[in-house]
Amino acid sequence: MGAGGGRSAEADTTGEGCRMSQIPDSLDHVGPGWHPILEQLHLDIIAVDPDYTTSQVKEKFGGLRVYLASCRHPDVNALIRAAEVRAQETCEDCGAPGRIRNRAGRIWLQCLCDVCVDKEPGDG
Repeated sequence: MGAGGGRSAEADTTGEGCRMSQIPDSLDHVGPGWHPILEQLHLDIIAVDPDYTTSQVKEKFGGLRVYLASCRHPDVNALIRAAEVRAQETCEDCGAPGRIRNRAGRIWLQCLCDVCVDKEPGDG
């Protein structure tokens, strides 16, 4: 099992070679400031559907996106939407309150706080 009770991608290989995963397997696809949001979302989803799988977790246009490959519970879309809304107000780099904007010298949008917006990506 992966972190937070999720299954690791390696353990979830199907006969067709498709790797199934849960949210903890995709934390490295977004900045560390959003990890607590995703970890809580994972706990909320496994409470109603422990066998859910994701197809993609990513940042797009400054917002968090979570796409499921399978889920059998009707309330999960509302859980995902609430996490996506929370991420729109949380710095993707550090987790402080933030807003969607351009990082200094970059063209893509990210949700960043007033401190991280002026840092280079990966700076501490």
